[in-house]
Amino acid sequence: MTFSQGKHVKKSSNFHKPTSLQPSKRLTYRRLLLRAGHIMNRQLNALHSWAFLGILVSVITLLFVVQWCSQMPKNVQPKHPTEVSQSTTAATSTSKPTTTATSAVVTETEPPVILTKFNDLYAANPDFVGWLTLANTTIDYPVVQGMDNDEYLHLNFYGVESKYGTVFLDYSDNFVNLTAPCNLVLYGHNMKDDSMFGELDKYKKESFFKDNPTFTFDTIYQDYTWEVFSAYVTSVDFYYNDTSFPNESSWEDFLQTCADKSMYKTNVVPSKDDIILTLSTCTYEFDNARFVVQARLVKNNTP
Repeated sequence: MTFSQGKHVKKSSNFHKPTSLQPSKRLTYRRLLLRAGHIMNRQLNALHSWAFLGILVSVITLLFVVQWCSQMPKNVQPKHPTEVSQSTTAATSTSKPTTTATSAVVTETEPPVILTKFNDLYAANPDFVGWLTLANTTIDYPVVQGMDNDEYLHLNFYGVESKYGTVFLDYSDNFVNLTAPCNLVLYGHNMKDDSMFGELDKYKKESFFKDNPTFTFDTIYQDYTWEVFSAYVTSVDFYYNDTSFPNESSWEDFLQTCADKSMYKTNVVPSKDDIILTLSTCTYEFDNARFVVQARLVKNNTP
């Protein structure tokens, strides 16, 4: 008896799906190429997006850098004045005439006249008092005098905020009538780029000390030459910037102490009749250290 129902019939090995349902090799390659193209296109779009973002970030960073640089304090100082100024509009004195009155007589004291070469600088800033020049250094700057010793620590000559400040004369000094005892004190920052008093420390070297015995500090009223007699590092405990001396003895003691402190000896010996100029800046041998260079007025320059 033969049972055909439910019997497993082995499929012929020659059985195939209809040809029309199978993709050709060409179509398969085309699909692969299209898929690869889509993938590459997405990658390129992503790359363009990141590139655009990078450019945008770079532009914004550049704008911030430019703005930051424009706001950085600069060492803006006037150029050295010419010997003859063409200005005719500047003032000719730093103070009004002094009037002395009695019941019967009124007299007026004529103020000194500003040197012509300084007219423009005085017109730009009435706090201008003179010009300091030390040969073989970068020190070639105007000098001002403020209402106190803080005013020009962070202001340039034109009154704009600056980390360089301006070389300034001690507010308590009288530079108009130079008579002994007199210690004119000039302060300047010790800048890393050697500007302001950054090269004052050249006087720490004996060769420079001996090869540069004089320099100039011209007030707005008179040209002056000064000869160095002392250079030393000191703490602020020593009152090297004293501008007031109660008697002749205290003045002589001060001069002797300053001379004795010098790192190198010189034949220049200050006396009680001398007028002294002190240059002061920070130094870093210890906390609150100062480097000081002191000189006396060459007497044949006095009026």
